[in-house]
Amino acid sequence: GLQTVWQRFKPRTLHIYMDSEIVVGQMTGRFMVRSSALKQWHRQACRLVRRFKAVNFIHIPREMNRLADALANEALVERTMRSKE
Repeated sequence: GLQTVWQRFKPRTLHIYMDSEIVVGQMTGRFMVRSSALKQWHRQACRLVRRFKAVNFIHIPREMNRLADALANEALVERTMRSKE
């Protein structure tokens, strides 16, 4: 996501809306990344974020984001089913 946005559009400012309060907190430095498996992904995301002049992470409660949540879940199920074939 971040890399594609940078490569295609190179925006100066980026607003990222997420329904994961934990990830928003980790990306803004409020929360630590404790999982060793996730630390590499966090470092990579932080490196990509530094390419932009300004990045805003905004938490959207899942209740207010039902359509996006349903579409993401549907995509995950579809991907899982394809990988089993």
